[in-house]
Parts: sequence; C-alpha cells; structure tokens
Amino acid sequence: MATKKNQGKLPAKAPYGRASKGNSAQVREALILGVASLVSRALDALQATTKAFLVDILQAINLSAIHRKCVTIQAKDVKHIISVSKILALYSKILQDLPA
Repeated sequence: MATKKNQGKLPAKAPYGRASKGNSAQVREALILGVASLVSRALDALQATTKAFLVDILQAINLSAIHRKCVTIQAKDVKHIISVSKILALYSKILQDLPA
C-alpha cells in the first residue's frame, strides 16, 4: 500500500489528532450538559403541568362535594367529575369536527 508524503499543505497528524481529540471532548461535554439541561427543563415542565392538572381536578371534585353539601370528598364525587370530563371531551371533539 503506497502512502503519499506530506507536501506541506496538510497538517501533521499528531497535532491535528490532539486538537481534534480535545475538540471532540469539549463537544461531547457540551452535548452532555445540553442534554442534561434539556431533560431538567422537560421534567420541570412535566411537573408543573401535572401539578396544574391535579389542582384543577381536585378543585372540581371539591366543588362537587360542596354541591352535595358535604365537607369531605368521596368516591362518588371523583366518579362524577370523571363522567363530566368525558362528556365535555366528547362535546369538544364534536365541536371541532363541525365545519366552520
């Protein structure tokens, strides 16, 4: 196998290898930090969304209990809110399917 001699136009292999290895390590570290930051922000968003969802559901369940003139929530309040949510989702889908 024949090899070409360095004619002065190409960088020497050793310094280029060290530079590329250093750059790849920096790029790898930046990617890891970037992914970690992205995952952290995604988890924060998921936590905030979950908290808002649960607060809304529990407020609706509490209103259902208050409507029954009770202080504590019961399983029937949860079932009632779930059924109302299903009905609202169905009507929402029907309204979206209507022509404008």
